[in-house]
Amino acid sequence: MKVQFLKATLCLAIVSSLYGCNGGSGGGKSPEETGDITAPSLTLIPAGGSTIEEGGRVLLTFDEPVELGDISLSGSMQELGELYQVSEDSLELRPNDVWGEGEELSLVINAQDGAGNQMTEITVKYQVENIAPTVNSIFPQNIRLEKNDSFKLQFSETMDTDSLQLSGILLEDDYKVVWSATAVENDTLTVTPKEYWIAGQKRTINVDVMDLAGNSIPTVNSSFTVPMYFENFTPASVVIGQDNFSDIDTGLSAKNLGGFPVGTSAVSSDGKLFITDRENHRVLVFNEIPSSNGTSADFAIGVDSLDSSDSSDDRKTLQTPIQASINDGKLVVSQAEGERRISLYNQVPMDGTAAPEVVLGPWGKGDEGCDSFSTLASAIIVDGKIIAVDEVNSRVLVWNSIPTEDNTIASLAIGQPTLESCAANTDLDGNSGGPTAQNLAYPSAVWSDGDKLAILDSENNRILLWNEFPTENYAAADVVLGQENFRVAEWPDNATEKDLLYPWLGIWSNGIQLFVTDTENNRVLIWDQWPEENYAAADSVLGQSDFVKSAYNDSNQDGVYDTGELPSASTLGLPTGVFGYKDNLFVTDSMNNRILVFKSQ
Repeated sequence: MKVQFLKATLCLAIVSSLYGCNGGSGGGKSPEETGDITAPSLTLIPAGGSTIEEGGRVLLTFDEPVELGDISLSGSMQELGELYQVSEDSLELRPNDVWGEGEELSLVINAQDGAGNQMTEITVKYQVENIAPTVNSIFPQNIRLEKNDSFKLQFSETMDTDSLQLSGILLEDDYKVVWSATAVENDTLTVTPKEYWIAGQKRTINVDVMDLAGNSIPTVNSSFTVPMYFENFTPASVVIGQDNFSDIDTGLSAKNLGGFPVGTSAVSSDGKLFITDRENHRVLVFNEIPSSNGTSADFAIGVDSLDSSDSSDDRKTLQTPIQASINDGKLVVSQAEGERRISLYNQVPMDGTAAPEVVLGPWGKGDEGCDSFSTLASAIIVDGKIIAVDEVNSRVLVWNSIPTEDNTIASLAIGQPTLESCAANTDLDGNSGGPTAQNLAYPSAVWSDGDKLAILDSENNRILLWNEFPTENYAAADVVLGQENFRVAEWPDNATEKDLLYPWLGIWSNGIQLFVTDTENNRVLIWDQWPEENYAAADSVLGQSDFVKSAYNDSNQDGVYDTGELPSASTLGLPTGVFGYKDNLFVTDSMNNRILVFKSQ
């Protein structure tokens, strides 16, 4: 017994490097005994030094079978992951959650095979991807932003709230910012007005923000239209051209307008208001939107001074200005009678010395046939185009680019098959017939944003709408308002929410709503959505308390004009112009010699 014990002890002490002793458990054999003296080799996918995704895995593949217990890992990557056997010669290092985004991680690998051959230690590093966050959703998804709506972004991950940067026209209004969780903490941004958003087009908001790893989202640029809303018979807040709402004075002064001013006003990007004063041959300019009744203009163009109705410079002269339009830093003024021309100013005038750079129309030419304007009703500038209503020639002329020379010929004619035809309700042969989706009869006003187009087709008591801007003569409209279909031109006996009675000179849209002067019904009709169906009903009315009343200056709303009844802040008499800017709707109240300013509610 003693001999056996000594023998075993001696075996363990002296032959500890051998794989077995007589009477032992039969452990593994040495590389020399097995004949295997080659250390295992390793392939890594992805290779060391590569970039790896946040949830990416590292595959360790050996050139011979290995076991999980034969592998030893260390380093920052091992601390964040766990090793799994996937086949007899392969193992996979998987993150417990995700690797640290944007970090550089180290991995130290030691391994031996079943024969005990030790692989040379391998040290590798991986760069974890920087993944920019994305925007999962935006609200609202369309361009309409109601005045009390929130603007909301939901991101793909938690965001660094301190990195948020906001800019844009919308943020000129008071607002508040709230971060909340939809899927994870601080992944949702909500911007809410403290009171309400101001109405208007192209109300922009720009968002820049980073995630917790410092990755920026691509800047979010959103643009919205905040609609205007009015109740029936809403009173105006300010009157321009009169000292109070009951006056109907005319005159030549800094604050009065001549008799029966017509057409639509305009506002420049810096907030200057331009009002055409037909009888006094001028355009009055207010450096700020008037906030009180009877405000005086700051200067006038087309005349020598605010006390004059003449100009000593023929180039500056405006015969009968009826509409001003501003876009892209340029101004056009249309003149209905006399020389019947369009004056183009390449810069919005800053004082009364301004003269047009280009004049379009028969000025300097004869007026034979349809090559010249008959009675020019209105003209606008938009999206690099000039669009003019040639009323008696029953057409709308389009210049596809801004002219640089006087009397440049128009590019196309809407309402006529050619630039040489000019009959009312013309057919393809140029002869007068009945109304269609392609022709016009004494149109008076036009609106466009460069995409949509609306024409006030006055003699046909209708509005024609195009959902895409025409590119050819005689293009057919998509929708008709005021008539049941394109083939009729009824003169209604009574006012309704669908019918029009000689709508003249006043049409405007913010791209989602439509505003029209229904002139002989003494009202302005408002559609809260861009109409998509023929004969669509208006949603609200100014100048009347309901859709069946139509008397002018009907202050007591008994449905009839009482002799001597004075106008009020709510009444209209033959309105001929409408235009919106922010929360202000400007209505040219022609019979009452004034401009009314209504505030959106």
